[in-house]
Amino acid sequence: MGLTELVMNFLTPPLPFIALIVVGVACTRRRFGKIAIHTGLALLIACFIPAFGVLASLSLIPNETSWPSRAFTKADAIVVPTAGYFFDDVKFWPTQTSLRRANLGIKLQQETQSPLVLTGGITHQGGPAEADVLHAHLNAEHAPILIERESTNSYEHATNLSIMFEHRDVHTIVLVTSAMHMGRAAACFRALGFDVIPFSMNDRVTNFIHHASVIDYILPS
Repeated sequence: MGLTELVMNFLTPPLPFIALIVVGVACTRRRFGKIAIHTGLALLIACFIPAFGVLASLSLIPNETSWPSRAFTKADAIVVPTAGYFFDDVKFWPTQTSLRRANLGIKLQQETQSPLVLTGGITHQGGPAEADVLHAHLNAEHAPILIERESTNSYEHATNLSIMFEHRDVHTIVLVTSAMHMGRAAACFRALGFDVIPFSMNDRVTNFIHHASVIDYILPS
């Protein structure tokens, strides 16, 4: 189990809140125990309130959502990180999120003529690279597409592409990814000296923000 899987399985809600309740139950005779139980229950309930999730997500969503079309013409490459795939007992298929990102990337590529880069490695044991699976399902026969097949997270997308771009004179990229992924992905590329033009794709959180009513924010989900 890798670090990402460890964090996702054990250190993200609601498991830490359940653990806090368990610790509180084990220490019920102490004041700390009662505080732990009440705090854990309050946080656990908050996990199911959409407003809490939106509030916790806001810091991850970038503010740059609108760029003039001329900004994209300055880019040396259009970068699309993959977003997983699945196996249906016959073949591997890209997720809808991957396809939506790539289709936005193709649209920009057609407008700017900048090379399109798909980046994503093997995330299923014995499977192909995510970028290859995505490429095979795109209607982009005539688009210049580069493939990066080793990355498995945002940091590796940036570091592996920085090596690929060393001899291609790439300094400014359009990064096409989901809104919730954009903040950390763009930060990785900027840390390596790239100028990043973020092109965010709506995801579950941003779609909720744009369309939810007040009641939707309050009702448990």
